[in-house]
Amino acid sequence: MEGSSAPRRGSSRSSATNSALRRRFDGKLIVNNGPFGGQTTREQALQHIEADHADAVVVGRALIANPDLVERWQGGHPENEPRPELFYGPGAEGYTDYPFLKAA
Repeated sequence: MEGSSAPRRGSSRSSATNSALRRRFDGKLIVNNGPFGGQTTREQALQHIEADHADAVVVGRALIANPDLVERWQGGHPENEPRPELFYGPGAEGYTDYPFLKAA
């Protein structure tokens, strides 16, 4: 994000932040792209893990839109696009009505 002081993924600053966290915290480190980082892709999640920046990666928006996200990522299948205009709504629409891979 332009003008932001937030570390960019993969930057030396974010790597230094993650290293400092790992030195001070001996638990599992779970990361995400943040509210302005966009939806975390499979490739980004793998990069976080492979670079030892995290033990797990949060992929909330992708998971909401893809109830079978693991199968889609494992098979390289296309993903449903989340419908953020329906997030935080009063009903189930936008949370439980995305098609499964076999139905798509």
